[in-house]
Amino acid sequence: MPSRLKMLMAEELKSRYGDRDAFVVVGHTKLGGVETAALRARLRERGVTMRVVKNSIATRVLAESGYGDAANCVEGPCALVTGECEFPEVCKVLSECVKEFDEKLTIRGGFMDDSPLDPAAVATLSKIPPMPVLQAQILAGIQAPVVGLASAFQSLLRSIACALEGIRKQKEKEPAPAAP
Repeated sequence: MPSRLKMLMAEELKSRYGDRDAFVVVGHTKLGGVETAALRARLRERGVTMRVVKNSIATRVLAESGYGDAANCVEGPCALVTGECEFPEVCKVLSECVKEFDEKLTIRGGFMDDSPLDPAAVATLSKIPPMPVLQAQILAGIQAPVVGLASAFQSLLRSIACALEGIRKQKEKEPAPAAP
C-alpha cells in the first residue's frame, strides 16, 4: 500500500507531466549541490524547469499517462525537464548544459508527440532553429520566386517603354508628310 506522501508525489507528477506533449529525461549522477543549483538557475533563465523524481513513482505515473517507453529512461538519479518555451529550445539548452557539465549530466531520452526519443534524437532537435527563424526562412523561400517574377515583369515593361520611347523620338525626327 503506497504511503500518503507517495500518493501526493504521484498526483503532482501526473498534474505536471500527464498532459505534457514533450519532456526530456536527464541523468545527474555526479552533480553536487552547488552544481545542481547553478544548473537549475541556468535552466530557469531560459524558461526550462528540471524536476528530480523518485524512479518508482515516475515510472508508474509515466506508464499510466501513456509514456511507457519514456519510463525506460528512468533509472538511477534522474530528473524530468520541461519548459514553457518550444521543445527544440529545451533540447538546445540541455545540450549546452551537458557540454558545460561534462560527464556529470547526461541526456537519457525523452518523449515528444506520442513518440519516445533517444539521446541522439534530442541532440538533433537541439539543432533546429527557433520558430521565428524558421518562419523567416519559409517566407524567404516563398518570396524569392515572387520577387523574381516581379523583376522579370518590370524588366519586360521597361523594355517595352524604351522601345515605345525610341519609336516616338524617331517619329519626331521624321519630316511631316507634305500636304497635296
